[in-house]
Amino acid sequence: MSRNSRLNAPARRTAQSELRGLARWIDDFLASRALPFSALTPNKLPVAGGVYAISITRGPRQGIVYVGTTKDLRRRIYQNHLMGDRHSSQLRNALVHFGCAADHDSAKDYIRQNCGYRFELVSSEKERQVREALAIAALRPDFSLYKSKEH
Repeated sequence: MSRNSRLNAPARRTAQSELRGLARWIDDFLASRALPFSALTPNKLPVAGGVYAISITRGPRQGIVYVGTTKDLRRRIYQNHLMGDRHSSQLRNALVHFGCAADHDSAKDYIRQNCGYRFELVSSEKERQVREALAIAALRPDFSLYKSKEH
């Protein structure tokens, strides 16, 4: 007997409704335009929780390469990923590992010239985790799945 068949009918309908809602969310999230890192300043990001995705927008490796969640979008996207050191930026470490950038310093330039980001505000930590897990499972972004020795 499968787990789904053990659920009573109302619980099964609720679960199916939740899955449809999450599928709509991921479609809408992916349809949103990636904003260029080249124009990013800290004040363009809220100090609030959310889910975000980073895309390579130019070159042979185009597409979403990283999905994350944070309680502070400004700190995570701008301070950690773009401006951070090698210990705080899994994105920059992955760019070097996958051969997109020669070293950690040039990875910052690569991000500014070739990457974009999108985000959605999500106040609930539990909901952020669910959406991040769904996006990673659906998209399988290489950099989200990569864990450097520093992380």
